[in-house]
Amino acid sequence: MVTMASPAPPVAPGFRDRHPLTVQLTRYVVAGGVGTLTNALVYLLLRNWWDLLPANLAALVVSTLVSTEVNRRFTFSGAEVHRWRVHVQTAGMVAFYAVYSSAVLLALTVVVDRPTPLLESATVAAASVLGGAGRFLLLRYWVLDRDSDGPSLADRLHAHWHGRRRWTTASAVAFVAGALLVVTTAACGLVGY
Repeated sequence: MVTMASPAPPVAPGFRDRHPLTVQLTRYVVAGGVGTLTNALVYLLLRNWWDLLPANLAALVVSTLVSTEVNRRFTFSGAEVHRWRVHVQTAGMVAFYAVYSSAVLLALTVVVDRPTPLLESATVAAASVLGGAGRFLLLRYWVLDRDSDGPSLADRLHAHWHGRRRWTTASAVAFVAGALLVVTTAACGLVGY
């Protein structure tokens, strides 16, 4: 007599499969911490010998290269990259953060007489939170895009917006509120309130 084995019960998809964006955002925050820490350490090291702006630019280049690779390997699970897009993204991020963080540092020198390198580094780190959201979208939908033959970025964003309008709006409001809280808290600490 031959007995038939019963089929294995279907395996329910895991959290990672059901919520890939949530997993990527969480990992991006961790990778962002690595990038911010790298930036702060390189800046603090170079600030001992270099002026404010050259130390900032060198730290930006190093931390952008490090964080792009950490994001590729960790946040996006080793996704294949579009090589020229990586270079464009790296140059664009360095240019954006060079202007943005340099403006923040120059504004700090107006508000605080003789800020310490540690205060300068903390100020740039707090300000970098605002640029992080844009970088996540750039990495996820352009640099590390796995489905280059599928729908365009605009089509996917349009579909995402219409499918999750309430969630997207609430997330955007929460992000802006959190960023403003970080910036205002840092600003209050800087001017001594």
